[in-house]
Amino acid sequence: MLRTFVAVLAAYAVLVVCTLLMVGSFLLLWPEAFSPDMSKPYAGPEFILYLETLLSLLFAVLAGVVATAIGGRRAAFVLVGVMLVLGMVTILGEQGMKPLWSILAATAMGPVGAMAGSRLRRDRPGQA
Repeated sequence: MLRTFVAVLAAYAVLVVCTLLMVGSFLLLWPEAFSPDMSKPYAGPEFILYLETLLSLLFAVLAGVVATAIGGRRAAFVLVGVMLVLGMVTILGEQGMKPLWSILAATAMGPVGAMAGSRLRRDRPGQA
């Protein structure tokens, strides 16, 4: 139980750090795309939203690998559950801030990526 908790916490920490680095990089590379007034909807180029979605998937795969490496498949399933719950909160919180497709895609990519990462870790040679 503790091992699963630590695995999910570590995997989610990976997601948070990667996401912060991604957002920071976007702000450095394309400062004109983001309004200093965070209450206004996103009005930057659409390719940034596509890039965000792709990177979110890759970060979720990495988180799935981390969760499975530390806590096994059970930890990956718990991580997926946490991602689904927090994804629903994100959908509610970001309504009107970004296009709906972007919010839904990022929310869907998290659990899918985490399970893919879990399979990558589990299917390594020499593992049961």
